[in-house]
Amino acid sequence: MFDITNDMDLSFLSQALHDAPIKPVELIKQANVNIDYSQLPNDIFADPVEKKFPIHTPADAAISALYIYKQASEVDEDVKQRVANALEEYGLKELEPLLEGEKEMVKIASEEHFLLPSKLKFPALDPDMLLKSASAAETYFHVMPLSDKVELATNLVKTAEEFNIEPEKLPKWAFVYGQHAPCNLEKLAHELGVRYAYTKHEGYQDLFQELKGLFKTAGEISFDAGTNRSIVAKLIKLDKQANISYDELPDPFIIVFNEIDAQPEEISKTASDELVTIGGVDFYKDDLAELIMSSDGPAIIGEDLYKAAEEHYNVLDADAVISELQSLPKEAQELIAEYLVQYINE
Repeated sequence: MFDITNDMDLSFLSQALHDAPIKPVELIKQANVNIDYSQLPNDIFADPVEKKFPIHTPADAAISALYIYKQASEVDEDVKQRVANALEEYGLKELEPLLEGEKEMVKIASEEHFLLPSKLKFPALDPDMLLKSASAAETYFHVMPLSDKVELATNLVKTAEEFNIEPEKLPKWAFVYGQHAPCNLEKLAHELGVRYAYTKHEGYQDLFQELKGLFKTAGEISFDAGTNRSIVAKLIKLDKQANISYDELPDPFIIVFNEIDAQPEEISKTASDELVTIGGVDFYKDDLAELIMSSDGPAIIGEDLYKAAEEHYNVLDADAVISELQSLPKEAQELIAEYLVQYINE
């Protein structure tokens, strides 16, 4: 039976982490896996007789839960219980479902106890676990396929309603990507008119004319998540061009997604205008990040660079890829910048 004491190359742990629906990545990074566990006292192990499954630190308890996840049928129930007790003591109750093992977690998923049941990820057995899963999803949300984002966000809002969790406790993206995001032309017309009066930017008038075709009546509500996300993206782009400050005018997320009016404090207050320089060319960071994390990103920038970014920074996100891009020789940056300009300006 494998655990941290005999998994010499950590290949079993790596596979468990890959397969597990809950991934305590940050905890694992904190673990000291180079210590000699044989020299530690028996009582720090969930199995003190065999000296297996150490639980003396939050990281060790999380790692032991991952090992049990892959071989739960071979582990005694009292050992599982000691790991569960340790997880609860460390405030890591959301990791306890791992102790049921792969087969049982499939059963849980079939009972719709996961926010992303198609991938057996982000359990939501109770309100506390739902909120912890929502927080954990923040780490991976930006690299998820669109279909996973919509599934996760939709189930998060739906399950939160069933648990009577206040909307303001949920992350903004739950409303942006879910199927619960209402929008109506009447409110959009007013806000676009205010923006035009404030900036005289004709793009707001053009956007209104474009949007008129999406609604049969001014008061009609759209619950189409794809359409609403597109509206937000266009508004953000116009706001950048018009140098809009959200200290003065409402954030596009508030304009489009009425359901989150109650949580303005959690929404960015200023238009994102941070610039990133690649090969002597300045890009808006948000535009560059969107392209990097799109399905076209690896083809434009190069899959090898993505792999290098993940190896160097232990995470694959836009910031890691941007940092890797900026570390390239000047000539390479300039070549990539030419392609980036073409795609971002499409």
